[in-house]
Amino acid sequence: ETELTPRQIEVARMLVESTLELSEIAEVLHLTEGRIRNIASEIYDAMGAKSRLELMDLLKGKRLG
Repeated sequence: ETELTPRQIEVARMLVESTLELSEIAEVLHLTEGRIRNIASEIYDAMGAKSRLELMDLLKGKRLG
């Protein structure tokens, strides 16, 4: 289990389950791209990942939220 906020979980799911760019995720969630970048950075830090691909590997088979 992860210790992410509901918003971080929402963004993490979009990062690992889609090919959307950060700007597209921002549009879908009605947030700025800068805010999505900050949330993604928080997710990477919390999960110990350095990239989206590494995050995908780390979350493979794990349940979010």
